[in-house]
Amino acid sequence: MLGDLRGLELERRMKTDELNQIEGNLQQATDALSEVEARGVELERAASAQRPEVHARLRELYKLGRPGYLRLLLDLQDFNAVMRAYQTVAILAERDRRMIEEHRATLAALQVSHTALAAQHDEMVALQAEARRTRRALDRAVAAQTQLIESIDARQDLTAQFTSELQIARGRLQASLASLAVGGPAASGPTPLPLRPFLGELHWPVSDTGANTQPAGGDAQPGIEISTPEGRPATAVHGGDVAFAGPFSGFGNLVIVDHGSQAYSLYGYLSAIEVARGTVVQAGQVVGRVGLSPAGVAALYLELRIDGEPVNPIQWPAR
Repeated sequence: MLGDLRGLELERRMKTDELNQIEGNLQQATDALSEVEARGVELERAASAQRPEVHARLRELYKLGRPGYLRLLLDLQDFNAVMRAYQTVAILAERDRRMIEEHRATLAALQVSHTALAAQHDEMVALQAEARRTRRALDRAVAAQTQLIESIDARQDLTAQFTSELQIARGRLQASLASLAVGGPAASGPTPLPLRPFLGELHWPVSDTGANTQPAGGDAQPGIEISTPEGRPATAVHGGDVAFAGPFSGFGNLVIVDHGSQAYSLYGYLSAIEVARGTVVQAGQVVGRVGLSPAGVAALYLELRIDGEPVNPIQWPAR
C-alpha cells in the first residue's frame, strides 16, 4: 500500500507539473493572442485611414482615362511648361504608387494578422482542452491518493484492533496450555517420544515445497504462518496426543498436540479438523486442512513449545 501511495504521489506531482506547464503555455498563448488582436486593430485603423485617400486618388486616375498622367502633358506647347508638368506628373505618380503600395502592404499585413489570430485562437482552444483533461486527471490522482490514505488509516485502526485481539487470544491460549500441563496427558495411550531430541529432524506440517513462511502477528504471535494453497493437508510434526481440537478465537480451528514434558505443537487457521481430542497421532498424520488466516490469505499457523515456552518453529523441522 505504501508503494501504491508513493506511485500516486509521483503521479500527482507529475500531473501538477504538467498542469502548471500547460497553464504557463496557455498564459503565453493568451498574451500572444492579445498582441495579435492589438496589431490587428492598429492595421484596421491604418487601413481605414488610408482608404479614403486611396479611393479618391483612384477616382481621379479613373477620370483621366487610359492615357492617365500623360493627359496632363498633351495640351502643353511650351517646352519649359512641359518639363515642369513632367516633373509634377512624376512626383504625383510616385506619390500615388507609394500610397497604393502602402495600402496594399497594410491589407496584406492585416490578412496575415487575421491568419495568425485564427491560429493563435486554435492553439489557445487546444491548450484549454488539454488543461481541462490534465486537471481532471490531477483530480482523479488526488482522489485516489486521498482514498488510499483513508484506507491505510482504516487498516491501521483494524491492525491495532487485530493486535489487541491477538494479545487477548494469546493470553487465553497461554492459560489453556498451562491448564493442560497441570492436568497431565490428554490421553491414556503410550507415552509419546519426547520432542526435544528431534531438533532439526521434525516433519514439515505441509508437503508443499513452494510454501513460504513468515512471522505471524508480530510480537503478539510467536508462531509462523506457512503460506500454502487452501485445502492442503496439515500433518503432525511429531507423534503425540491431541490435547485440543476445535475453534479458538484468533486462531480459527486449532489443533494442539501434546508431545509430553510440556512440549506442544499447535496448528491453526484450519478449514477443517480431522482428529478428535484425546486421540493419538503419529508424525506425518493429517490433523486438518489448511484454511485462511485472519488476513484472508491461505496459510497454516504453526507454533512449537518446549517446556511450555515458545521456540522458533523454523529451527525444528528438517531442512
